[in-house]
Amino acid sequence: MLGIWGKAISLISGEFLLNKRDNGGAIIALRSLLCSTMLFSIVISVRYLSGESQPDGSLFSYILSNFTSKTAWFGAIFAAVYAALYTRFASQWSYMANLYNQIKQASLSAPDNKECLAEWKAGFIEDAEYLHLSHKENFVSIVYAWMREEGVREAYIKYTPGGEERWKILSEGVNRRYQEIVREHVGH
Repeated sequence: MLGIWGKAISLISGEFLLNKRDNGGAIIALRSLLCSTMLFSIVISVRYLSGESQPDGSLFSYILSNFTSKTAWFGAIFAAVYAALYTRFASQWSYMANLYNQIKQASLSAPDNKECLAEWKAGFIEDAEYLHLSHKENFVSIVYAWMREEGVREAYIKYTPGGEERWKILSEGVNRRYQEIVREHVGH
């Protein structure tokens, strides 16, 4: 039952879109639009099914006719969803930036503790991957560089579920995205 519930939430929230793209402004707007449309349709469907107003025709035509007359409802839903998703994104971005700064500070304070730093960097990479930020321009160069440091690969594989396979997929994606960014900046 939880699997079905999780899939429904992924569909309604547009979370599945993050499987193909990293989180950011365009994805937040697209997810907000998708989620708002779904939630609006659910609200209007409940009104239709409850017989609150006497509908003529199909549920689909009822939703369409209400869309024009209830645009303010849709706008309010969209604004709330966008604010929630953007707040979550900003929080994740802030977390990753703070984590990066802590790792850099630790590497300056205790440069001899290479094993611990490698584990921390592997954790950063896993978090960036999990939060759909590993391919964002601001983080991909960090992930790219740290993936090449001694001990990071081993720590990632050791402590990350499915580590070997995930490392391979992530490494290929990060390499590709890093090269794209390099080409974009060299071309300018």
